[in-house]
Amino acid sequence: MTRIFICPSCSKKTGVEIIYGMPSEDLAKKAELGEIALGGCVIEPNQPNYRCMSCSFEWGRARQFEEAKQQWLKETVKGKSWTQMMDDGDKELNEKAKASMTPEYLAMWGNAEKDCDEGEGEDRDGDKTQTNF
Repeated sequence: MTRIFICPSCSKKTGVEIIYGMPSEDLAKKAELGEIALGGCVIEPNQPNYRCMSCSFEWGRARQFEEAKQQWLKETVKGKSWTQMMDDGDKELNEKAKASMTPEYLAMWGNAEKDCDEGEGEDRDGDKTQTNF
């Protein structure tokens, strides 16, 4: 399966990987179909890794990574700190768990959360315990 990349220049989903070196028949067919781009037989450092089939813009892996990171930051992180994102994930999991619980379990859950917040709980014998963190 051919991976398609978003072009940083025209923003179309028409970026393909550039393959360098002498192409095989299979690679030549893929290039004809626009699934890859052939970069030539000469392999040098710092050559681009991707080419847009719409606008012919070429870019490297570092730029691809940076573009993907910026999109992730914009769409997912939205300015939150790592701690805030983890807390949001915990809240989502807690809400899903609570949605599947009976009223009895919800009451037990609430008591457990309250005990945890106070640093107290009960051991197996029902004796109070103190948790020091």
